[in-house]
Amino acid sequence: MALLVVVLVLVGLVWGVRAAAGLATEWLGDEAAEDEATEADAPAEEQTAPPQPGPCAPRDLDVTLEPQHGSGGTDFALTLLNARGSACLVDVGSANLAMTVHSGEDRVWASADCPSGPEEHPLLLARGDRTQTVVTWDGRRSEPGCSGDRQMGGSGTYRVETALDGVALPTAEASFTR
Repeated sequence: MALLVVVLVLVGLVWGVRAAAGLATEWLGDEAAEDEATEADAPAEEQTAPPQPGPCAPRDLDVTLEPQHGSGGTDFALTLLNARGSACLVDVGSANLAMTVHSGEDRVWASADCPSGPEEHPLLLARGDRTQTVVTWDGRRSEPGCSGDRQMGGSGTYRVETALDGVALPTAEASFTR
């Protein structure tokens, strides 16, 4: 009889442990489902896009201009270096980059008179990056709107000045002969 009592106690213990384990699993399962539902209902964190680079400030650019004589006229090689700022955009399209050639006080030619190339040509310059663009003067005089008789300029000494987005770039001036 003692053996029967021991067996019944053991069966009761096994049954109790199994029942407790089943309840615990059921209880934890409901709690996990609640957690998942709460996470699904929570608003998603707003993701912010990285800041877009703004236009390059002229003070952040090191600018050089080098006139080069070519077979079709004079090429003006303009080099822009982002020396101090963070990444920025510089637009070297014909609507933003203007070069003007003078002989003494006489305005001979301006790139804005007879623009060539795209009006907009934005370039991304990281700090330390440089880019070069070339504007060619065919040696002919020009007037706004590309009107009038475009006569060849004579031999002599000329001065070219550069502006970017309406701001004169003093380091992008040069004298040359042709």
